Amino acid sequence: MEAFKVVSMVLLTMVLAGCTFFKNTSTENEELPVVPKATSAIMDGSNLNAYNRVFIPPLQYDGGVLDQYGVTADVERKLKELGFQSISEEDAEGQSPEEAARTLYCLIEHQHAEDGKGGLYVIMQINMYDHYQQIIYSGRGHYQGLSTLGDLRGATDYAMEGFIIRYEVYDPTVNS
Repeated sequence: MEAFKVVSMVLLTMVLAGCTFFKNTSTENEELPVVPKATSAIMDGSNLNAYNRVFIPPLQYDGGVLDQYGVTADVERKLKELGFQSISEEDAEGQSPEEAARTLYCLIEHQHAEDGKGGLYVIMQINMYDHYQQIIYSGRGHYQGLSTLGDLRGATDYAMEGFIIRYEVYDPTVNS
């Protein structure tokens, strides 16, 4: 009987001590964390495979700082992996009509938004235009990582997801 009392007391002590280690993880009446999200669209009648060149102007931040987080380079790398040739502003301005018809002009915008819990997340917008300045692709990504750089990379991945999924390979027989 004495052994039973000792075991019971030890178990009771462990249960009571364990209570201090449990945290209330209920999310009732709490805001959920920012869920990564991607939305994208291509213009009706467009075929992304009609393009194999891209011009991406560098992001410029307040104070004249150019693309301090490497967002432009990240988008450029993703497009090069698909077979795109990145061209300079000078090349974009001096291209032939045939080259212009194969070129997308990529504009990148992003902003940080509050998550309601004292943190921030990134909203990334990537739009690609043809030489007639019509939107061909529009992608938007939301992401919250552990750093500004992580936020931007994650949001870029989500904003580019629809393009990467839809693009197969450059096809010169496709009319843009």
